[in-house]
Amino acid sequence: MTIKTPRDRHERFLQAGFFPAELPSCFYSTQLAQYREDLLQAFLALPPTRDNLPDYYRFKSSKANFNFPRYKRQDRRFSYLNPISFFFLSKILADNYVKLRSVNRRSLLSVTPSIFDWFGRRALTGPLFDARDTQYSSLSARFELLAEADIQGFYHSVYTHTIAWTIHGKSTAKNTKEIILYTAIS
Repeated sequence: MTIKTPRDRHERFLQAGFFPAELPSCFYSTQLAQYREDLLQAFLALPPTRDNLPDYYRFKSSKANFNFPRYKRQDRRFSYLNPISFFFLSKILADNYVKLRSVNRRSLLSVTPSIFDWFGRRALTGPLFDARDTQYSSLSARFELLAEADIQGFYHSVYTHTIAWTIHGKSTAKNTKEIILYTAIS
């Protein structure tokens, strides 16, 4: 067994993490992974902006949204980023995955930890609904009332600063001047 590196994780995120899993298989991003090194070198070779930020900051854009129909339920709304933004976001996640995983495993709110999948259709495994159902059964046996919520708008409405707030606390995260994800994880 070979030891997986952040580079390997980044390649896997690019290969199987860009488009939502619900899209048909004709939507793929394997070439992002295939040309990862060339793309990274090309992006890093760009001269900095006038504000002394990396030039790839010029590729910031709004997310694209689409609705996915569900049988007898309201459509689920999905979003995806500009591929250049995703390239660097996935690099940050890959470089810091071990730290993020340890934070996730300490969480009292997560039913299941995130699991990196090297061979499946997606880079991260989906939620384990059986574990959720087991937890629900356990809670309903102990409590008379339970509050349940379906976070319908989750995919397109996560406020990115909450990642740093969760890891370091809101006041610490607000006092930083660096990029939120780097600050949250380092």
